[in-house]
Amino acid sequence: MVDFSRQESAVRAGVAPDVVDRYVELGLLKPAEGDRFSAGDIRRVNVIQTMARSGIPIEGIAEVITSGQASLAFLDSP
Repeated sequence: MVDFSRQESAVRAGVAPDVVDRYVELGLLKPAEGDRFSAGDIRRVNVIQTMARSGIPIEGIAEVITSGQASLAFLDSP
């Protein structure tokens, strides 16, 4: 499995590194050992960004995801 640093993940997702930091803080992303992120994590950032642009608050997305009411785990599939 290919993995990426926090900085590489931000670049690949087309966001600033502080966006990745915020998503980790909110529990939307969970880095693997060594603070590494997967291609699925990058796809998660893109989906979350799309939802946020459509008007859904990031904190609301985080609440639903972290409570287990919804999952973005399907994005781990290539």
